[in-house]
Amino acid sequence: MIVYRPLKKQDIKQIQKLALESWLFTYGKIYKEKTIRRNVADYYSDKSFADYFSKIKHNNQCFIVAADKNTILGYAHIGKKKKSWEILRIYVSPKRLGEGIGTNLIKNIEKFLKSKEAKNYAAYPHIKNKIAKNFYSKIGFQRKKSKDRGKSSICYEKNI
Repeated sequence: MIVYRPLKKQDIKQIQKLALESWLFTYGKIYKEKTIRRNVADYYSDKSFADYFSKIKHNNQCFIVAADKNTILGYAHIGKKKKSWEILRIYVSPKRLGEGIGTNLIKNIEKFLKSKEAKNYAAYPHIKNKIAKNFYSKIGFQRKKSKDRGKSSICYEKNI
C-alpha cells in the first residue's frame, strides 16, 4: 500500500537515487548524461536537503513522498517564491509511471496549499519535457505563455 507523507531525513539517499533515475529517463534525450549527473548532484545535494530542513519551520515549503513500505516511489516539493506557490520538483519512478502516484502527490500538495489559503500554484517544466507537459494538462493545469521563464521553462498554472 502506498503512503503519502512528509519527507524524513532518512529518505534522502533514496530520493537522491530516484532523482538520478528519473532525470536520466526524463532528460536523457535533452541533455548529456554528464550534465544530468552534475545537476542532480547539485539540486539534490546533502546541503540542499539540510537547507530544506532548516527552512521547513517557516512553513513556506512542503515535500511529500510516496512510499510503499520502505521504498520511495515518487516525491513532490512545493515552495513559496515571493507571493506565489510553485512546484519545485515532482518525479515518479519511471517504472511506476501511469499508476496515479503523481496525481496523488498533487492531491497532497493541494491539501497543504488549501491549509495556507493559496488560490493557485504553478509549475515550470522544461519545454521539451513531454512527460510533465502531458501530466500537467491531464490533471487540470492551464498553459500560461505570458508567465514562461525564458525559452526553456514554460508555465502551467492551476487554481485550487
